Amino acid sequence: MTVDAITAMREQRFVYKAPKQGLLNKLAHVYVQRKKWGKRAAIASTTGIVAYGAHYQFVKVKNGYATPIKIILFHVGLIFQVALIVVV
Repeated sequence: MTVDAITAMREQRFVYKAPKQGLLNKLAHVYVQRKKWGKRAAIASTTGIVAYGAHYQFVKVKNGYATPIKIILFHVGLIFQVALIVVV
């Protein structure tokens, strides 16, 4: 049994070999770290949506560039986007 262990060590059967770097490896790393990056992506997209909403509300609607139907569609779309972020 000891001889088998020594030959296995010489054949380097117990040596760790890292996987090759490639697209699948990168996707696996992103998947493992999804909680960290997911929070950042949610915060960034929510900030962008709120900033766009504020611009739309205080600039376009105030100056008369938006029609009532565009305002309604904008708010429905905004609610839908926020709901998607909360679900994800």
